[in-house]
Amino acid sequence: MKRWFVLPVLAVFAASLFGSVVAAQEVPEKPWALKVGIFRPDDGDWRDVSRSTWFAAGLDYTAQITPSGAEWVGTLEYLTGKNSNRMWTVQAIYKMRSYAEAEEGSRFYYGVGLGVYFSKVRGEVSEENTKKVVSDTKTHFGIPLLVGVDFGSNFFGELKYNLVFSENNPAPKLDVRVGGFNVMFGYKF
Repeated sequence: MKRWFVLPVLAVFAASLFGSVVAAQEVPEKPWALKVGIFRPDDGDWRDVSRSTWFAAGLDYTAQITPSGAEWVGTLEYLTGKNSNRMWTVQAIYKMRSYAEAEEGSRFYYGVGLGVYFSKVRGEVSEENTKKVVSDTKTHFGIPLLVGVDFGSNFFGELKYNLVFSENNPAPKLDVRVGGFNVMFGYKF
C-alpha cells in the first residue's frame, strides 16, 4: 500500500481517537453501525460520465460519548457509480444530539468532521473526431456535514454533505468536483 494512502487515513483516525480520549468519558453500548444508501455527486460532469445516483455503503465506529452526550465517530464509506467511477472516504465526525437518551419525541442529531476522500474519475472525451477514455485518481481533504434522526434504539437515517476542497482533472476539458450528498439508513450493533 502506498504511503500517500496510509498517512491521511492514519491522521484522520488519530484525530478521532485523540478527540475521544480528551473529551469522552463513556463507552457506547452499541459502537458499530452498518449503513447503506445513495450518493449524488454535485458535479454535472461526474454525473454525465457515471450516473446521477450512486450506491453507497458505510461502517461507523463510535469511539466514545462525552458527558454531554456528543459522540466521536470514525466512518469508512464506499461510493460507486458506473464506468469504474468511485470514491472511498475515511472520516472523523463529532456528532451532537439535540435530545437526552431518556427524552421522548424528536430524536435529531447533527455533526461535522474531517475527511480524507480517495476518488477515481473515469470518462470519455472527444479529441479530433475520436473518443478517448481518460482517468484520474486523487486524494482530497474535506469536511463532512451531517444531520440525522434516530428511529429507535438501533435504526437511524442520515443526510450528509461532503464538502471536498479539490478537483479531479482527467482531461483538459473535464474538471470534476467530487463532493456531493449522501442519504443513508443504518443499523447499530
